[in-house]
Amino acid sequence: MKSGWKAFLVVAAIGFALGGAFALFRVEVKEQPVQQESEAPAAPVAEIVAEPPVLEGVPPMPEVAGAAPAAPEAVSAAAVAGVPVGGAFTLTDHKGNAVTEKSWPGKHKLVFFGFTSCPDTCPATLQKLAAVMENYDAKGEKLAPLFITVDPAHDTQAVMAAYVAGYNPNIIGLTGTAEQVKAAEDAYKAYAAPAAASAMVDHSSYVYLMSPDDKLLEVFGSGETAESIISKIKLHL
Repeated sequence: MKSGWKAFLVVAAIGFALGGAFALFRVEVKEQPVQQESEAPAAPVAEIVAEPPVLEGVPPMPEVAGAAPAAPEAVSAAAVAGVPVGGAFTLTDHKGNAVTEKSWPGKHKLVFFGFTSCPDTCPATLQKLAAVMENYDAKGEKLAPLFITVDPAHDTQAVMAAYVAGYNPNIIGLTGTAEQVKAAEDAYKAYAAPAAASAMVDHSSYVYLMSPDDKLLEVFGSGETAESIISKIKLHL
């Protein structure tokens, strides 16, 4: 009988010990801290670098050599206020009339320098100006778009007449002697020079919005659309 009680006590002690160990194990597991997933580091913010002015002494332009065009809103009336761009010129229009900067009284002028043999920039800009006239001033009562050649040796009055006829009847082609054209280029700070080893002419491609009293109001670069040009013209008319 005594041996039976001893066996029972041994079995009970073993069971108690195992139960205590199991309980302790559950407590340790429960108290283990839960690992939090680490958050991915935030992507670095790209630094915004301001575009420098293109030419000293003239307003910031949308085109910078070797860089993407700036946003159209970068050029505004405030940005160009007081800059000495524009002035007196004497040229011949595509109909053979002698004209000056005062030949379109009461109108704002859109002045663009280029040449008729230009393969891309000039046609694209003139198409844009044609769209501006068609959608904003179809009768030419408010605006005088002036296309001044930088290649007067080739772009005679007859050549200019045939060329502008393909765009819009309100666009006025202007030519003259080499001296007259150079004076107009200097007045508008326009760049033009024969391209090396070709019949092309390297030239700046800005469109200047001039007030009726020949004050510079806006400068439009190649990044502008006809719609954005119209919206900015409306700020002044």
